[in-house]
Amino acid sequence: MTTADILLRAAELLERGGWCQNARSIGARHCALGAIDAVTNNNNDYYAARLRLREYVGRAPAFWNDDPTRTASEVIAAMREAAKQ
Repeated sequence: MTTADILLRAAELLERGGWCQNARSIGARHCALGAIDAVTNNNNDYYAARLRLREYVGRAPAFWNDDPTRTASEVIAAMREAAKQ
């Protein structure tokens, strides 16, 4: 699975199950990194997707995701845009 595939699948997971903040997952909901983790096959895939998202958003994905002004729509859109890079 490519890094782009991982980010796109993670975005789909957030759309289906929901998004959360301040935790990797709560029930079916995931944060950005929790969604990436849920769809990866191994640590190298996880870290490559995490790095791509970090490069796109310009800061650590966990802090970016947990910003109180962040929305699920922004996270999903950023994952899709990062996948294009």
